[in-house]
Amino acid sequence: MPRSILTWLVVQIVNGESRTFSSSIMNGLKCVFLFSLVASAFVSCNAEVDSLDSLLRRVIAGIKAENAQTAGGYIQRLTSGATKADGKTAIDRISVLDKQDGTLLASGGQGAVPLSAMQRNAIVSAFTSGRFDSFQTNGLTVGDRMYRVAGTPSADGVVTLVSRNGTINMKKANFGIVVVQSPKGGMTAAVDAMKTTTK
Repeated sequence: MPRSILTWLVVQIVNGESRTFSSSIMNGLKCVFLFSLVASAFVSCNAEVDSLDSLLRRVIAGIKAENAQTAGGYIQRLTSGATKADGKTAIDRISVLDKQDGTLLASGGQGAVPLSAMQRNAIVSAFTSGRFDSFQTNGLTVGDRMYRVAGTPSADGVVTLVSRNGTINMKKANFGIVVVQSPKGGMTAAVDAMKTTTK
């Protein structure tokens, strides 16, 4: 300590003013202590938020993995049950989309139905809201084919879009949204299989 401060401290103590000085030191220490408590609570709170965030991400990833596994089994049962009258398959391609973000959970047949991220999100949105206006107005283009809605679509049933060369059939299931591309003449067998095949 510099000599002048030490001298001042001695004078304060001798003159009986140490009480004021010590109370200001105590107030300063209290402020430091409170600040450290608030800072540690803030750090702890952020750690809890981070751990809750990572926990939520792990749970969602687990649910997606379980849904993908369920979708894989469903696809096998669906393809084995969907045959046309001539004995050929009624399904060319199958995609199962996540009901939240539209990501591809599983695919089957000759592969996934070639849908863009925007198209997948539009399908998820339509089934979530129960409104298929966009598909009724604009249809759905898959590859070089334009598909148009047939009948009145319902989020609780199979929604069918038709073209000259086949159909797109979509259905909401517990594990995701099933999108099936069928060749010409395969619509009835595909829709029947989608209605009767359970997860």
